[in-house]
Amino acid sequence: WICEWGFWKYLFSWFPITIERKKELDPRRTYIFGVHPHGAIAFNRAAYGFDERNLWQKAFPGIDYRVLTATAAFCVPVIRELWLWTRCVSADKLTARRVLAAKKSIVIFIGGEREQILSQR
Repeated sequence: WICEWGFWKYLFSWFPITIERKKELDPRRTYIFGVHPHGAIAFNRAAYGFDERNLWQKAFPGIDYRVLTATAAFCVPVIRELWLWTRCVSADKLTARRVLAAKKSIVIFIGGEREQILSQR
């Protein structure tokens, strides 16, 4: 329900984000999506998580997915709930395997935490 708030559409109209798809994908298959850049706050992840209907579902209709997220993010109240509402799961290997075994695709932000701490002004 939080993803349906009009606030997100307004916010993301200020920061135009698109998902670039090279070809049509079969929604019956499972995929591993690599996303770049991660950036300091992974704003692009929030954009398609909170505005899924206008971004993710237009690019990849019918593909169910989970976003691998730093395990530490699930220790912070409120942030944890936001991530869970927007299809995030812990980025550990066991969780990724379980998601794939459940026939859901996964999204990995290439660079992850290491790239975050390298961000400069």
